[in-house]
Amino acid sequence: MQVNNKQLVIEQLDISLKKFNSAKCLEQPKSGWIKAIRTALGMTMTQLAKRLEVSTNRVSVIEQSEISGTLTINSMKKIANQLDCTFVYGVVPRQSLKHIIKSRAMKVAKKIINNSSHTMFLEKQVLPQAQEKKMFNTKVKELTTKIPHYLWEET
Repeated sequence: MQVNNKQLVIEQLDISLKKFNSAKCLEQPKSGWIKAIRTALGMTMTQLAKRLEVSTNRVSVIEQSEISGTLTINSMKKIANQLDCTFVYGVVPRQSLKHIIKSRAMKVAKKIINNSSHTMFLEKQVLPQAQEKKMFNTKVKELTTKIPHYLWEET
């Protein structure tokens, strides 16, 4: 049996992403991570400014930029390094990728089957419900296996 590369990539990515499930519940401190870590370390703004080779005012701007979401990833990496931390960045799916794909495939398959059934109804050809369900399941399996680009078009 030939291994579907897309399926293998999805499974491997799902396994890797499971490690981040607990991070989904983690909320950014109101003061931002930079200020929270800096103050927890007992480091002043002036001391961080020296490490970053910027002014104390710039550290204040940096901390505010983090809170507003305008601080760049590169800046976060550099600052984290100066705080002896590792900057972690990621996009963590709410559910497994496999589940997201299957949910979408079911929605698309339903639309395809409904459109087909409507056309057949207009032509006075109606499939038994069991046959329609079988077509639906076959279409879902096809969509989740092939994952065509149109799967993500608006329906």
